[in-house]
Amino acid sequence: PRRRVISPAEKECRFKPHITLLARQREPRGSVELGPKDQRRREERARRRLEEKARKEANVSAGYFKPSVNSYENVGSRIRILEEPETYLDRVSRTRARALQVIRNQCKEDYPFQPKVQAAPALVQRMARSHRTLKEVREKENRSKVPARPAWQPSTLLD
Repeated sequence: PRRRVISPAEKECRFKPHITLLARQREPRGSVELGPKDQRRREERARRRLEEKARKEANVSAGYFKPSVNSYENVGSRIRILEEPETYLDRVSRTRARALQVIRNQCKEDYPFQPKVQAAPALVQRMARSHRTLKEVREKENRSKVPARPAWQPSTLLD
């Protein structure tokens, strides 16, 4: 086989089209088919599209389009706000309380350890109270002892 001579311009061009399998299977088209035949095929496709669109619009306007609506007889609203508006808030609070109780019960199941805490003896409570009051008094004294800003003396600034 004879080797094809590649010009420097072709070496510089790095574009190589990717030809798909479907494109390889098609028959090559000549210059006669590219012009008028392509145009006729495009016009035919556009005409079919317009006919399909007109047919759909005719069906809709003629009343052929009927949406299917499911009938749920004897089924009411869960919140019943139109039937019982005055009891809505009570029902919501009861539902919320039930949900909280379920969560609490679940927490008790997940964490079974529930220590029993006893109140501190009276002596310890008195000591804690006196410690708190003493701490508050000290903090007040510390706040009152905050040094004031030094007075600026104009004579020192002029020197």
